Amino acid sequence: MQLSISQWPWRAIRWIVGLVLIIALLATFSLWSGPLARWADAWMAAIRPTPTAERAPPTANAGPGASSSLELTPQAIQNLGLRGEFLKPIQLQTYRRTITMPAVVVAKPGRSQIIASSPLNGIVTHVHAVTGEAVMPGDLLFEVRLTYEDLVESQALYLRTISELQVETREIARLEAATQSGAISGKA
Repeated sequence: MQLSISQWPWRAIRWIVGLVLIIALLATFSLWSGPLARWADAWMAAIRPTPTAERAPPTANAGPGASSSLELTPQAIQNLGLRGEFLKPIQLQTYRRTITMPAVVVAKPGRSQIIASSPLNGIVTHVHAVTGEAVMPGDLLFEVRLTYEDLVESQALYLRTISELQVETREIARLEAATQSGAISGKA
């Protein structure tokens, strides 16, 4: 049983041919995209209005080989679509651009080292913050038992001062009691 041409599945054939064409165009894209882009650029340049200026005005230090100038040929001016009102001398200067965006600085695990120091020597007895935990300024990170000689000297001086203060306080109390009882006569 043969199918006549009118009985062929034309709709399926059209879909298959269309898919084959699309695959062929994608496979050969690098071959035809460059010439097509050049043709489109040439066509756009041909329909642009002609610029009024023949050449860009020369800069003060223009010359062959001068790195601070740019000279355009009449064809380049026409291709760029430049007109006289846009062509002005320019000065070379440093270009800076700043972009502000919200961000969080995060240390890379295994690649960053953050040093927390103590003004006195000691042994860490308890760690309060764990790795990766967000802490605020003033939060407790760890507890340290101090083992520094200056601390021992400061404690000894503190204890000596307290004992001297106690002796002086007792002496003041004795003198106040003596003045109230009149045991000490005032000599002028």
